[in-house]
Amino acid sequence: SVLYNWSEWKIKLIDSFPTRVNYSDLLTEMLNKRARFGESLEMYYYSKVNFLNRCEIFGKKAVDCIVSGIDDRSIRLGAQAAQFTEPEQVLTFFKTIKVGQNKESELRTRDRDKISKNQVD
Repeated sequence: SVLYNWSEWKIKLIDSFPTRVNYSDLLTEMLNKRARFGESLEMYYYSKVNFLNRCEIFGKKAVDCIVSGIDDRSIRLGAQAAQFTEPEQVLTFFKTIKVGQNKESELRTRDRDKISKNQVD
């Protein structure tokens, strides 16, 4: 359960129940929704699924959209390797990732890439 103040709920309700829907705009918003630094993967998941439901995108196609919105390479590759077929499986995977773990792995990957590049040069 997630707690919001009234202004946050109001924004969520307006986003969930728009008065006019332009599919192209909605699809663009959905594709632009990315896991932001500091945002929990669980919060990202629910926000993305909200857009996916409104776009009527389900199953494996929804999984692909959720995973593509993750900038952390190690998490994205882990989710792709698991070959999930349903969005709920991605959520379960997200729940196994500890807070801060994604940033640490990103830094390790970046350091490893720098070392590899220096060895090649």
